[in-house]
Amino acid sequence: MRRPLVLVLLALGVAACGSSAPAPTAKPTEVAFGRGGGNILPQRFVVSAHGRLAAQVRAAFGGLTSRQCPGTLPDLATEYIRFEGRTVRVHGNCEPAFSRLWNALSASRS
Repeated sequence: MRRPLVLVLLALGVAACGSSAPAPTAKPTEVAFGRGGGNILPQRFVVSAHGRLAAQVRAAFGGLTSRQCPGTLPDLATEYIRFEGRTVRVHGNCEPAFSRLWNALSASRS
């Protein structure tokens, strides 16, 4: 009598662990990024991030602040990233952490 109970519990455990897909109720977080201003047409892209990717974006985005880089010409576009209701804009190339995240998001589009 104990053996069938153990087999049923084992089967339920394997079935519960077998799926690595996100739960159907889990809504992906959107990350919007792009360029605007300067002498170019504005560009906007949206990437869906969930699970580990969302955690990585959250960690990288947490310490970013908007910046106007010294010596940047006004005809250069401003890049931005919008995540979880907050937007960070950088005009120029003086924030390496912002540039790394922006480049990673841009690469994930293709």
